[in-house]
Amino acid sequence: MNDDNKKVNNAHDTFFRQSLSHKQVAREFFEQHLPRYVLDVIDLNTLKPEKDTLSDPGVGGGAVDVLFSAKFNGQDGYLMLLTEHQTTVDYFMALRLIKYKLMIWERYRAENPKSKKLPLIYAFVYYTGKQ
Repeated sequence: MNDDNKKVNNAHDTFFRQSLSHKQVAREFFEQHLPRYVLDVIDLNTLKPEKDTLSDPGVGGGAVDVLFSAKFNGQDGYLMLLTEHQTTVDYFMALRLIKYKLMIWERYRAENPKSKKLPLIYAFVYYTGKQ
């Protein structure tokens, strides 16, 4: 990817992250894009942007664009959103998602040492490519 494409992608990523930092914008985005079976169990009134994004240089330099906590059927959980402003398919996206989920669970365990269960993490990839 050349430098001009990186600048455009970074601008898209920044705009997307900043837009979704507003709870009402995030809620409307998820109402439009999450599948019905997720909307049936998530309480969007409990949607809360988490303060950190997660990144792992070992995962191709990728990062979780936006991480929200929310209640799923009354239980703690997370919505992990990745936006992919790229023109080619990432055939290892599933591996990236697993690594990101592991980072979230490890952080959750560190912050909630008495918890006996790990929270649900629903990963949502918003891909802008044509394939």
